[in-house]
Formats: sequence, structure tokens, C-alpha cells
Amino acid sequence: MTICAHAQQTSQVPVSPKPASEGFRAFEKKFVSDAEFQMSRIVFDNLGYMLTDDPESEGTKYSPENWTLFKKTFDDVCKMGQFKTEMKLTADKCVQRIWIENSSFLLEYTYTRINGKWYLTKVFERDWLY
Repeated sequence: MTICAHAQQTSQVPVSPKPASEGFRAFEKKFVSDAEFQMSRIVFDNLGYMLTDDPESEGTKYSPENWTLFKKTFDDVCKMGQFKTEMKLTADKCVQRIWIENSSFLLEYTYTRINGKWYLTKVFERDWLY
């Protein structure tokens, strides 16, 4: 800000600091331990469809009413030993894949960082033979 010797009015433009980006691991721990937080961090628009017993059916669209809360972190699932796992984490996206070798079972979760905060934005499930 410049102050002049004569009576000139000065103004400042407020600068909003860039929101601090949360780390994915800290987000995920809170996501699985706090139901209210979890529901606030899911983008249900185009999230995906729950499986049905009919492989010809598209399934039921995920909604807050039919969502089953996540209780385990990806690391917890890895430690279980019964699944193959893969995680690809970049600055603004995380894709976690969980599957059973030699089966049709596959889960894929996509998280996206939006305005510095992580959100679950896509779920893909498969559990039938084609």
C-alpha cells in the first residue's frame, strides 16, 4: 500500500490465500472414521451404480439414502491379504483398485481434489462373469 503526502485515498484489494490442500492419507483416515464427514465428501452426481444380481441391469444409482459407509482405509484392505490392490495417487486424483485374482470381482474408487479438498467422485463395481 502506498501512502502519499497529500490526502489521497488508498485502497487495498483483499487477497484470499489459496486454500491449504489436505493430504490424501489424512483425508482418508477421517473419511472412514467420521460418518458425517464421509457423507459431506461424496459427490453423488455421476458417482456410479451399485451392483445387482442381474448382470444385464445397470444397477441402482448411488445416493445418500443407499450409501454404505466405508469403514476401512485402503491400507486396511491391503493388510487383509485376500485382495490384490493398486493405488495411483497424483496431486489431484487418487484411484484405488481392489480385486480378487482370477475372478470377476473388481472395485475401483476415484477421489478428486476439488478446491484443495478430497472428494469421492466415482465408484465402479464388478462382480460377475461376462
